[in-house]
Amino acid sequence: MGLPCFKTLDCWHIYFQVVEYLQLELSEVEWQESFEKPPTPKLLSLAELIDKAQKLAKENK
Repeated sequence: MGLPCFKTLDCWHIYFQVVEYLQLELSEVEWQESFEKPPTPKLLSLAELIDKAQKLAKENK
């Protein structure tokens, strides 16, 4: 169902060895995409969400 949230390691490390588990489950590319690439700046993320919502609104008219 897609890649894990970039916050997964922060949220789950107190419950189990999440890093070790995900390193076994994910490919190197998936790991890098999820946890090693810099996060999208909030302003850019917000602009992308607004653009997506506007496109969906136009399609639904």
